[in-house]
Amino acid sequence: MPTFNAPSPSPRRWPYIGRYGKPGITRRDLPNFFLILAIILGFGALVLPLLGWLTMAKESDLKFVAGSVLQAPTWLRPSSPLIRIRVETDDGPVDIFEEDFSHSREIMNLKPGDHVTARVKLLQVGTLPGSSGDYHIWELKRDGVTIESYQDAYLYQTRELEQYKTIALWLGLISSIFLTVALALRMHFGAWGDSTPSVSVDAVGSVQPLSSADYPRTYYMSPGWEARTLLGGVALIGFGIFRLLSATADVSSMLPGIFFIIFGIIAILRDLRYRVVLSADSIEVHNLASTRVLRRDEILGRRLVQTRGGQIIRLMPQGGQRPLEVLLIEKTDSAFWEWMDTVPDLDAQDPL
Repeated sequence: MPTFNAPSPSPRRWPYIGRYGKPGITRRDLPNFFLILAIILGFGALVLPLLGWLTMAKESDLKFVAGSVLQAPTWLRPSSPLIRIRVETDDGPVDIFEEDFSHSREIMNLKPGDHVTARVKLLQVGTLPGSSGDYHIWELKRDGVTIESYQDAYLYQTRELEQYKTIALWLGLISSIFLTVALALRMHFGAWGDSTPSVSVDAVGSVQPLSSADYPRTYYMSPGWEARTLLGGVALIGFGIFRLLSATADVSSMLPGIFFIIFGIIAILRDLRYRVVLSADSIEVHNLASTRVLRRDEILGRRLVQTRGGQIIRLMPQGGQRPLEVLLIEKTDSAFWEWMDTVPDLDAQDPL
């Protein structure tokens, strides 16, 4: 069944209902299924390096904590094992945490009353229950004797960051594979799978009239345009991830990679969002951030405009409204041009 001429009275919601009333997906849902997986994995590839960079700290950014141990260190297991040390300071009790277990023996030997000094970094709020006053250890001393140095902590965090980058690289690779699969499946099962022939602009006068019962009809991007924009978006995202993986802990070095990823995501979403819906008495153009609807009785006429990116049908509305532009990048049929043929041709009447 053609995807661009089937009426859709109401959108389907997840989970889809398959045979025997059980949740499931159909073949035509597979492109979106793999696309969702690609987006999730791509988001993970972006977030992991950012989390790694957020854990890094310069010596000048660290806070000094000094006091006596209130109770013996304890093991915690929120999402990953941690050692918690509760310290009584002049400003009250604080909790400091250690995740590098290479010094766990010395830390676990701390006893109540031992005097400790530490250089710490404030944990992200929400990392642990009640973590607004909790700190991550970057240097720890007991009675002036170093248990863990800043260099030890920095090397440990650097190794963790490298692991995050490796995982992010694999997630990005798998995400790209899933996106390619989604692209191929969409061409086979999705909106591209229809065999209705396209009609060129020159063939407007040769189409046969169709009744209003054939509407609404939905038109998506043609295979060539959609493949071009999707692959371009994947290339931008991949380059952005590469820039992030090669960036330092400095935020300014991360911004170019983030911008490339954002632009790639916007390109893909714009591609998937764009469509034109023709009804017997109106037209809808769905863009990335907006949807414009124009009734046919509000249209004064149409113009065909040639731009660097291709041809555009510009529908001129009454009352000085902003023109509605239809990009001729979608896969059309005879009904599309029949609908447009009913709109007066302003180029023939009054050429620009």
